[in-house]
Amino acid sequence: MVAFPKSPEQKLIDAVYKSYEKTENLSFSRLGASGIGEECIRKIWFNWRGFSKKQFEGRMLRLFETGHLQEDRVIQDLIRSGKEVYFVNEYGSQYEFEHDSGHFICKVDGVIKHQDKNHLLEIKTHNKKSFSALQRHGVEKSKPVHYSQMQISMYLGHFTRGLYVSLCKDDEKYYIERIKEDNAHQKSLIKKIESLINARMRPTGISEDASIFACKFCDHKDVCVKETKPLFHCRSCVNAIPINNGGWNCDLHGTLLNKQQQLIGCEDYQAL
Repeated sequence: MVAFPKSPEQKLIDAVYKSYEKTENLSFSRLGASGIGEECIRKIWFNWRGFSKKQFEGRMLRLFETGHLQEDRVIQDLIRSGKEVYFVNEYGSQYEFEHDSGHFICKVDGVIKHQDKNHLLEIKTHNKKSFSALQRHGVEKSKPVHYSQMQISMYLGHFTRGLYVSLCKDDEKYYIERIKEDNAHQKSLIKKIESLINARMRPTGISEDASIFACKFCDHKDVCVKETKPLFHCRSCVNAIPINNGGWNCDLHGTLLNKQQQLIGCEDYQAL
């Protein structure tokens, strides 16, 4: 079948989406609260070590941005309702709480005064199906990754309560749930964080069979079962060791690695 040439309008749409893709580069960050609740510890470790990177198309990147923009609207809704909401700290920056190692960070949406008590604020948007499950089963059952995110953020931020504020993207309905501290779960997450930081080889994954449902849609599927090699840089090398204060050291050359150096790799590279 002969393909018809794209119209000027379709070319414009493509150019808009392409503009989002141009800003997508490989970069490194710390372990984060938003992913610590993932079931597969190897997936979390691969994300942190930068073993592979999924290339999202521009339309999806724009969709992610829309979710972030909704957070600002939700905060304004809460303020208009009469709530005290603090979305930046005393230095004018987003609230952040770190693990003592410096390798794990929680970035939270704010602090809200609810029932005369400061609560950690977490804002999420959902499609209709996800929102309906949330209404039926609550955060802990229907969104365990979000639940873990809130629990570790509450622990490191010294909160005993959190407020989960969710919005359905399909019909603008709200669901709000008060989350109490779960000490047992918080301790298990701290143990998980420390095991990830101290791991010197690939942690055990859910399965070595990439065809099972839990692995089928994982971004790291191919590199996990060693069908493809990890991305070439220091973070995926056996010689890169996490050290105090969020730093990284090359154990082979005895050098401290800054973020730019971590992106490069060297001739002595050996994949984890």
